[in-house]
Amino acid sequence: TDLLEAIDEAHLEQIARNDRLSTFKLVMGSYGDGKTQLLSCLLELAWRRGFACAYIPLSPENGAFHTRDALYRRIAEAIALAPESPDAEPARGLPALLDQWLAARRGQVGDEDLAAWIDDELSSAALVSPSYLAAVVAYLKLGLGSPDEAARERRALLRSWLLGAPVRGSRQRAALAEMHVYDKLDRDQALQWIVALAQVVRALDLPGTLLLFDEGDRLASLGDKKRTKAADNLRAFVDLVASKRLRGVFAAYATTPGAYEDLVREYPALQQRLMSRRPATPRTPEVPLIRLDGGDQDTRGLLEELGERLLLLAMRAYPRADLQPEVQRENLRRLAKRAVTSTSEDGPLRAFVRAAYQMLLDQREVPSVLEDDELNVYLGPGSTQEAQQTAPLPDEQGLSEHAEEDWDDEDQEVEEDEDDFDDWDGEDQEEEDVDWDDEDADWDDDVEDEDGDSGDWDDEEDDDARA
Repeated sequence: TDLLEAIDEAHLEQIARNDRLSTFKLVMGSYGDGKTQLLSCLLELAWRRGFACAYIPLSPENGAFHTRDALYRRIAEAIALAPESPDAEPARGLPALLDQWLAARRGQVGDEDLAAWIDDELSSAALVSPSYLAAVVAYLKLGLGSPDEAARERRALLRSWLLGAPVRGSRQRAALAEMHVYDKLDRDQALQWIVALAQVVRALDLPGTLLLFDEGDRLASLGDKKRTKAADNLRAFVDLVASKRLRGVFAAYATTPGAYEDLVREYPALQQRLMSRRPATPRTPEVPLIRLDGGDQDTRGLLEELGERLLLLAMRAYPRADLQPEVQRENLRRLAKRAVTSTSEDGPLRAFVRAAYQMLLDQREVPSVLEDDELNVYLGPGSTQEAQQTAPLPDEQGLSEHAEEDWDDEDQEVEEDEDDFDDWDGEDQEEEDVDWDDEDADWDDDVEDEDGDSGDWDDEEDDDARA
């Protein structure tokens, strides 16, 4: 779309040219408005430019913003370079990214010259965490040549450390210390490690980092303390980007209006940082808010275009039915107008597609221009008060049941394999203190982290990509 092209030119292209730049976008929309699809498009655009990218579905159970160390782990596990072929899956995780980069660079310059570059250039890069830089340097150098068993063991230890795993036992601590790696991941170090990860990306001569967070209504299941911490940590992350401490990064956080309102109700300062009077447009891509919901003219135009495509599909699928295209275009135009003002929980996009699909099925027998109350029936509850009292959808020889099977898959659950970090215990770890205070970001949090997150995560956004 025009907005995506504008964001690509105004942000991704500029970040690739200037590693001191960064930006944060809040993507707001109801279910069915296309948040996940927008994030997927941003991911593809950034990969084309060579960015290191991470798409991170957040939930209370597997590390939302209320837990900073888990947030780092999710980023470190998800980050990836573009797949080597269109049909291949990306190699996700920071160690896999380093392996992919190492293999490509070895093919270009050879092991000897690459080792010299790592010693002369990469080792002197300015990172906020010396331990983080030492771990990356050691991991890359141990991957050169023909590693022996000892080198492979040390590399495996560094791989776990870079992913945020705990260091257990004096033997592991001693091995890391020999490589000048002393820090451990905890809630106080987490934001610093995120900054260090982005700095490593630029030190490897990659254009930048893309971080995409997909939240939804998941915060509603958090307790009050965790919801407050989620808002505080999100504000700290936004400040990190806005103050240019997190450089070379394009970050976006997608949520629903209801979830966002819950956040700012508990933490008004967050609204001051994110909200603007007008959302981003192709002419103003620098505005931090991208709004996908609402009944504006752009949404109505999109629905009318979708309606035209659905009509063409129906005509091709049922060539013997006389749908009278002009009659259906009038029905679809008026249906789109009513859908953008609907208060359906599904959002205007999903509500319109379902209504249009069923309407075109029913119009095959006796095409006609429908009355307003008939259109309201297809949109369902939320279109108008009267629509809730009208008759149910007509059942055309089992086609309505078939339509439900094809379209109503909201109840599907998307399960995601996640490493379980609940049993991590770093009490016996040694740590080299790093002085990295920041009064503006206010990263100190007096509230203790709570264990035992609850709540199931259904990724209803997965439907949007199929739509």
